[in-house]
Amino acid sequence: MSIEQEPTGTEPTSAALLDAALLVIGERGVKGATTRLIAERAGVNEVTLFRKFGTKSQLIRTAIENRFTTARDEFIVYSGDLEHDLTRLADGYATAMTRFGPAARVILAEAPHRPELSGALAAAQQAFAALSEVLERYQREGVLRPEPMETLVPAFLGPILMTHVIPTAGGPALRWDARTHVDGFLHGRATS
Repeated sequence: MSIEQEPTGTEPTSAALLDAALLVIGERGVKGATTRLIAERAGVNEVTLFRKFGTKSQLIRTAIENRFTTARDEFIVYSGDLEHDLTRLADGYATAMTRFGPAARVILAEAPHRPELSGALAAAQQAFAALSEVLERYQREGVLRPEPMETLVPAFLGPILMTHVIPTAGGPALRWDARTHVDGFLHGRATS
């Protein structure tokens, strides 16, 4: 089995390395996330890391892809109940961002400048495409007003992303409630 084909979501050592990669990236950035530090954090030796993933870049790409693929498969689902689906999406996306931890900030900041990260974001694009498909289906059914996905998807995901990416600088943590977000997204914020 090649490195790319290994079922990383089920094998404990691979899962530990993927988690460790994101933790160390969140602490030290992509450049500072050395294979030695990642292996130590995962509780394995560096040779195991290279045997399973080949390179640091492949490990990082796999870690990012794994998070987005898992998120897409877990919570981007059409059920026919718009409010239920959006609440599930909001909760799922918030959970995915929590799983990324501080690495989300680093990845968003460094991806445009690091060629080794650009391929990893294809899984994020696939997750956004799946979300767009669900929203477009509700639009076709007349349950959601017509609006380009270029504005609708960021309007839905942006507030969730902000609570995880913007540091609170010692202030109170931003509170997150999926139902409140979905209600605001569907019904606006103006008082009648």
